[in-house]
This record gives sequence, structure tokens and C-alpha cells, in this order.
Amino acid sequence: MRILRSDEVVERFATEFIGKYIGHTTPKTRDLLRSGIGKGLVINDTHGMTSDEFASEAFDELISFARVNSSKMVVILIGLENGVNQLMKRKPELGSCFPVEIMLDKLSLDECLILLDKILRGNRALGPFLAPKSSTKRRHKAIGILSNFPGWRNAIDIKHLAQLMLNRIPYDAWDNIPPTQDVQLPEESAMDCIKDMFCTKKRRANSRVGAGEVEKFFEG
Repeated sequence: MRILRSDEVVERFATEFIGKYIGHTTPKTRDLLRSGIGKGLVINDTHGMTSDEFASEAFDELISFARVNSSKMVVILIGLENGVNQLMKRKPELGSCFPVEIMLDKLSLDECLILLDKILRGNRALGPFLAPKSSTKRRHKAIGILSNFPGWRNAIDIKHLAQLMLNRIPYDAWDNIPPTQDVQLPEESAMDCIKDMFCTKKRRANSRVGAGEVEKFFEG
């Protein structure tokens, strides 16, 4: 990308562009977009930017800004396939501003576990996801169940899952170990976080979670 002055990438979420009152969205969106000048700007969950009047206003400003500054920045929109397709229908001018479309496959189960482990290690937490071999089948099954939900967002959901797991570790746990060591995350604590995400996604899919259903899905 030789048009860029920097290899820096700025990551934002669509909700950050939406104002809280009339007249707030456009200047807020413009300021956030300016932060990406000369850089790569990644906007996640863009399929939600036409959900209401303010969101649509933010997207209109994004299109206008991208046209004027196309030689100064690279903007990457990330969203769910169905949502992005709807977006294209509502905003046909989107195609001329963002002509390149890339369909990303799901991460493999191993890739999900490796990424999860990498994020935890980066926060000095030792996860149980790469060893021992005896639990590999259980972990693959657990991640496979999550990734089959509509709207699975690959690395974004894995990052969220990692944060759930980090939140299970007491805040002062790192104070009691040398700076070169990591805090051990018990496997059952990790699995509890996976089950919590399962229940959340189940509810968002308008499906009830019956008594004992979670354990039935994850047993073995």
C-alpha cells in the first residue's frame, strides 16, 4: 500500500460512529475518520450502520469522506455477509467507494485455539488450549459449536472469548508471581466462559436455553 505514509492500522467499531443526539453523528464520524488519514482504517460490524437514522447518517458521511480522501487512506469495512449484502442494496454507491470485496472463510478449529492461546499469553495468562492432547477433542467440539452460530465473527469472537477468560482471573493474581511467569487459567474456568458465550449466542438467535442443554452440548 504505497499510498500510505504509515503502516499503522486504526481499528474501530461501527457503534463508535453513531451519535447520541441530532447533529452529533456527522462531526463525530468525521473526527474518527480523520484519525485514519495516512493509515489503514478498519471498521468492524459495518452491517449495523444503517440500523437507524443516526447510523445511516454516519454511513453517508463515511461514503462522502472516503470519496474525497481515497488517495490518503485505506478503509476496510468488515461485516457479516448477509448484513453487508443488505447494506449494498440500501447504499448502492458503496460499490464505487469500496470496489474490492473479500469473503473470509471461518478460522479452523486449530487456528481458533492457537489465536486464543496467543491472546492469553500476551496478557500473561496460560491457557489450556494447546496441551495436553487428551482434551483436544473436547476443545475442538466446544469451539466448533460456537463457530456454527449465525454471525460467528472469527477473530473478533475469539478476542471476546479471551477477554471473558481473563476476567475470570483475580485482578491481583499477577502480583503473587514473578514477572516472567504467567497465571494459569484452569480448564474448567475456560470451558465455563465458552458455555457462557454459547448461552449468549443462543439467546441472540432467539432460542431458549433449556435446563441441562448446555452440558448436553459440551459433554465429552
